[in-house]
Amino acid sequence: TFKRPEAALVKQFLRENEAPQPVLERSLSRQRLRELYPSLAAPRAFFVRQACPPLVPTAAEVAVNRRSRSSMVHVLERVEKEPKDADCAASTMKPLEELFLRPLSVWSGPRGPRLAQLPPHARGHAH
Repeated sequence: TFKRPEAALVKQFLRENEAPQPVLERSLSRQRLRELYPSLAAPRAFFVRQACPPLVPTAAEVAVNRRSRSSMVHVLERVEKEPKDADCAASTMKPLEELFLRPLSVWSGPRGPRLAQLPPHARGHAH
């Protein structure tokens, strides 16, 4: 990465796909673990972990290539889920109909907040 927003995206990806720490697995309930570690409920067969702290250029590299000073190399490792983790993911998966609901918007008018009417789909044909 070269910019902070890029590094933030890598960190967010890592947080969303990391495995729980063993000490937390022993001390927290399965429900709380799923809240803290969304990757447990994901249908993916792997976790991601940070292999080492981000690598930054050396002073010698910056002297040769000035633009490299803001660069960082993030090394992530794919770790396959154990069967116990896969069981947890399968039991918490929602049906597709529940995952892809059309969002409702709230409209605040003169009579207070209420649900707004959603327009029809804009695909050129009526449903």
